[in-house]
Amino acid sequence: MDRRTVLKGGLVLAATAHTAALAPVIVDPLLETIRAYQCGCDDFNRLADAASDDRQWDEFESYTFGPPLAKLRQWAEPAKSMEGAIAALQISLLDSGGVNGSETQDRMVKAALDYLESLAA
Repeated sequence: MDRRTVLKGGLVLAATAHTAALAPVIVDPLLETIRAYQCGCDDFNRLADAASDDRQWDEFESYTFGPPLAKLRQWAEPAKSMEGAIAALQISLLDSGGVNGSETQDRMVKAALDYLESLAA
């Protein structure tokens, strides 16, 4: 790496750093809940694979994906970000056994649609 490359990199960093610092941080509770659910599913699968007894699965569910899924099953607010709306649509289509094919799927589609409609208003 030569001096010119280093200086170019510094210039790009300097030119873009201020825009990232000023960009608003949008907290999206739906996105946070979806991510918690997905992490919980990963944790559950890891624990279930190592379990010697299927009867432990209910216990694993209670502290892995169960609580966030319970929130998603009751969700009634729009997504607060495009990322949240996309995640809601993805989970409604791809999460068979949890969200897909259930009333929760309808709730996720509605949350995404409500967000998208708010952009047009």
